Amino acid sequence: MKKGLLIRSISLVLAMLCCCGCLFACNNADEPSETEKISVQTTVLNEPDDSEPDKGEDTTPVTKVETPLLDEIIANTKHKLCFREDGSFKVLTLGDIQYRLISEEQKALIKAIIDREDPDLVIFTGDNCRYKYDPTDEEFAEYVEGMVGYIEEKKIPWCHVFGNHDSEDTLLSKERQQAVYESFEYCVSSSGPEDINGIGDYVLPVYSSDGKEIRSAVWCLDSGMYTSDGVDTSVSQSGTVTDYIRQNQVDWYKAISAELTAQNGGVPVYGMMAFHIPLQESVTAWDNREILGLEWNGEKRETICCSPYHSTLFEAIKACGDVKAIANAHDHINDYALKYQGVWLTCGGSAGTSTNTSRAEDMLGGRVFVLNEENPENINTYTSYIPKRK
Repeated sequence: MKKGLLIRSISLVLAMLCCCGCLFACNNADEPSETEKISVQTTVLNEPDDSEPDKGEDTTPVTKVETPLLDEIIANTKHKLCFREDGSFKVLTLGDIQYRLISEEQKALIKAIIDREDPDLVIFTGDNCRYKYDPTDEEFAEYVEGMVGYIEEKKIPWCHVFGNHDSEDTLLSKERQQAVYESFEYCVSSSGPEDINGIGDYVLPVYSSDGKEIRSAVWCLDSGMYTSDGVDTSVSQSGTVTDYIRQNQVDWYKAISAELTAQNGGVPVYGMMAFHIPLQESVTAWDNREILGLEWNGEKRETICCSPYHSTLFEAIKACGDVKAIANAHDHINDYALKYQGVWLTCGGSAGTSTNTSRAEDMLGGRVFVLNEENPENINTYTSYIPKRK
């Protein structure tokens, strides 16, 4: 009796073990081991398309960097800028011409600098004209023709930024002027985004000598005219002061800079920036140049006329790490260049021969920036002077 009970008990245990084994196998039938997981994933990624023969190509998925703002800018650039075969790209800046009519003397000065420097790009850095009446678009086009005629003849791309005097005391708005500028064949300026301050906020990509990839960038911003934001009579009896680059412009620059960096594999696309009114950092750099041991040259013969309001642009430039030189105008008898926190802060003096405002005849000329394709982070700058007028 006991023997029969023992046999039945053993049989029951064996049956239960068998059922548990079956249940375990069923529950794990769809769950591969860690090794199997890798094997399956690899098989899926590298499985050839049955519709085409196996060409032995790497089919690993590639992530495309989306750059919508940058793509639009590139599409709208009229002339493609490229480094020369020797790896150089020369930018000539001309500021504060401030004429109503371009004189023959002014034309001769521009021609002399162009012939001497043979630039790849010319930037007019603001106060390009000073109309005090309401000319027609045709009259303004004649003025611009006098200013850029020789540059157009040489088929050199050129662009501009606005200064505080360009549309002062006149009905010749920046919008009207911009349309006239852009009508010229070799003008590569752009009116820029409509939803930020200024007319003429844009960037010009500079491609490698073979034209295949962006190696540098030239930024242009509108630094405004005057502002009454928070101004009191202790600052200005007129109720206005010199304007400054606004936060929405800075944010736009940061967005495009990020796209350029992403497209360049995470490395900043080094270059330069041009706008008319200097930043407060130019004053800081000049006043502390000896204490800080800065690399500098040139002279300051008048106050650096920046805005009393602080722009965050320089902080953004430092954070982005791409802009290595800034070209300003505005001050007619300053021609300094200071390398401050790794960025050249410069004033180009004046390229204008007008007698209606202060000029320094021994400072007449333009500032030159030489970019290098192999080392775009290292920008060389100097002033190209025209001998004293007779």
